[in-house]
Amino acid sequence: MNKESVLADLKVLLGIDDTSKDALLMIIINDCIDRVCGYCRVEEFPEGLVSLLPIMAHRAYAVGGYGRADPVGSVTMIKQGERTIQYEGLSGTSGDWLTNFTDRLEPFRKRRGRLPSECV
Repeated sequence: MNKESVLADLKVLLGIDDTSKDALLMIIINDCIDRVCGYCRVEEFPEGLVSLLPIMAHRAYAVGGYGRADPVGSVTMIKQGERTIQYEGLSGTSGDWLTNFTDRLEPFRKRRGRLPSECV
């Protein structure tokens, strides 16, 4: 897999023309790779998912609020007693973006089960 190609595709999706955020975007790409490998229980990133990687990284970038000094998403809840304001895509939801891709990941998932006697 060519990470530079994935980075270029991600920058197109995000509308970024310069190299100022390349380091941040590469961290997000590597995190997506690690999450997919962990979910699928594989050592190598599946070749059949390379085209999905920039889309996943885009989602992780948007949901995580990366690249913003003051990450504010859409307001989803306001509660005035004890004042609570909840924003979409921030705290608590940053890990949930992977669930949007489980249908695409499922065919690549290895189902290794263990017997209780093997867990000793």
